[in-house]
Amino acid sequence: MISPIAFFQLALANLKTNKLRAVLTMLGMVFGTGAVIATMSSSEGAAQYIKEEMKKLGTNIITVSVDDSSRGLQTQHIDFLKRYSTTLKSASLLTFGENIELRYGAKLVATKTVSAESGYFDEFNLARKSGRIYDTYENRNMALVAILGANIKQSLFGDESAVGKFIHLYKDQSAFLIQVIGVLAEKGGTQADTVDRAIFVPPKTAFKLNRSEENPNSSISVILKNEDLAPLARQEINHLLKSQFTSGIQISDAREAIERSKDLWEKQNLVGLALAVLSLITGGVGIMNIMLLSVAQRSKEIGLRKAVGARNSHILIQFLLEAVILCVIGGILGVIFGVLFGQQVAALMGQWKAHISPLTISMALCFSTLVGVGFGLLPALRASQMDPYEALRT
Repeated sequence: MISPIAFFQLALANLKTNKLRAVLTMLGMVFGTGAVIATMSSSEGAAQYIKEEMKKLGTNIITVSVDDSSRGLQTQHIDFLKRYSTTLKSASLLTFGENIELRYGAKLVATKTVSAESGYFDEFNLARKSGRIYDTYENRNMALVAILGANIKQSLFGDESAVGKFIHLYKDQSAFLIQVIGVLAEKGGTQADTVDRAIFVPPKTAFKLNRSEENPNSSISVILKNEDLAPLARQEINHLLKSQFTSGIQISDAREAIERSKDLWEKQNLVGLALAVLSLITGGVGIMNIMLLSVAQRSKEIGLRKAVGARNSHILIQFLLEAVILCVIGGILGVIFGVLFGQQVAALMGQWKAHISPLTISMALCFSTLVGVGFGLLPALRASQMDPYEALRT
């Protein structure tokens, strides 16, 4: 009985005699497996990045808005929710102003105003890099003070300190001189538009800038007592505000966004994985073609081995093992190529890092092995069933 080691050594010896053909045959598996790994690593990294960014928003935070073009949410609605809701820990009103322009010296920046109560910054973990938060006195007196997001500060002041400086705010045909009293730390990610690229002003100051106390672009950010209360909170808020507004109530939370992003990336993963698997199968077809050609070219060898006593099973194992070796080596090289390529793709995107789990690598290697067995079986069967007399005559 021939030992497994002998079969392995014989298969390697046959592959070494046709090195160029073996290398070219493996390339299909290298690129196929590499495509699987690159797709999965980049997609998993992106999915993790989105989940982390969403979690930074807080899974116990709910945002409420209304589809009413004539009026928006106001502080009285917050008081109403706090009075009757059993799930709220705190709530803050955010009002998004129309586009404005800010000027400091020769620098001009287009942005938007966001008005929020002074407690909003601490409640929602918006850290200050410098300066302070406006107080109730400044809000009550419509003081022309503001807190800058990190990107706005950098665009206007660069490395220069912004606290205490005055900037010009242009809205419609009006101009206001605003004093900067604070700068927020960079938030980045999904909050960049809301925080980093905005200028925060007291709510009553926003009324002064807009010349109106009505703003349909307002929303309420709610912190729940417990993130598990989110489903109940959504029902409560929707029920309570229906009595205040005839239009639709829009309620969203970080958990819902996480689930939506998860579903999106899972679908994209399936598409990318399907294309990568198709590439692997194409590589398997290439291996089958090469192995069939190898069987035809080595017919005399097969006939000679059978003539001296080799069984059909011996020939079958030898050729099948050659196909598997090609696929496994190609799969290992493909994993290395895929990890490196996936890192490059993630680096080009600039926001997340490629992430690949050992399970994904194991699955890719197992699949490449199965491809070797599946597509190497037909050539191996054809070799094992060859008639020795006919094989020697060929």
